[in-house]
Amino acid sequence: MDPIHSNAQASEPQWLEPPTSTNHDKFLEQRIEELEQQVAAYDALLNELPDLFERKFQERLAPILERYQLLSEQQQKNATTAETPLLQSTKSPDNVVRFPGIKLMSFLRSRKRSA
Repeated sequence: MDPIHSNAQASEPQWLEPPTSTNHDKFLEQRIEELEQQVAAYDALLNELPDLFERKFQERLAPILERYQLLSEQQQKNATTAETPLLQSTKSPDNVVRFPGIKLMSFLRSRKRSA
């Protein structure tokens, strides 16, 4: 250790005014007022917090909703194109071929041969 600084000690603070009970009370009142203002500011921030979270949530949700809507529209468009037939008849709605005058049972009976 340094022998010059071995007995060094912090000096006591020098007050401009000697502390009195009125100065001390005034200091405490001022400090209480500052703390009350700080608490009021924190309360205001706490009141704004739910709105802030809601805005941030909506900002993050918007791209997801947009993507969902685009996928939904694309899926609906694909579903409608899959449901439409490639060949559509212009006159009749069904594609059934009918043969007039042929009765299947009588046709089969006349073909039977006797032994």
